[in-house]
Amino acid sequence: MSTAAPSKIVPRPAWQIACSASGEDATPLPTTKQRRQQRSSPSTKAHKTSIAELGCVLCRLLGQPQSGKTDVHHLRTGQGAAQRASDFLVIPLCHDGCHQGPHGVHGDQALLRIAKVNELDLLAYTLQLLEEHRA
Repeated sequence: MSTAAPSKIVPRPAWQIACSASGEDATPLPTTKQRRQQRSSPSTKAHKTSIAELGCVLCRLLGQPQSGKTDVHHLRTGQGAAQRASDFLVIPLCHDGCHQGPHGVHGDQALLRIAKVNELDLLAYTLQLLEEHRA
């Protein structure tokens, strides 16, 4: 017959109480969106706004009119599965066609293959357009 060692009861640390679902001293933790907004500075918001004002760069390269509103797409190249690129590594894409469309960046990427570019090429073109726009 074996005897179990007596368990040591250790008080819970403050961070664990704050994160607990039991409700004792529970303060609501910010959501991911709220944390992202807290990190976002006025300079990144201004940068993303100026990028969106350029219009869809993929439509420009393909020589077609932009369809719909402009989304600011964060680059996926070089990022892990659950990571998102910096707010300065963004490109403007039209929502329905080049961004969320079936042949867009989040679809089968056929439009990128037709234009013979990748996300980094689009970023370079975006920065070139932004420089020309500011001059």
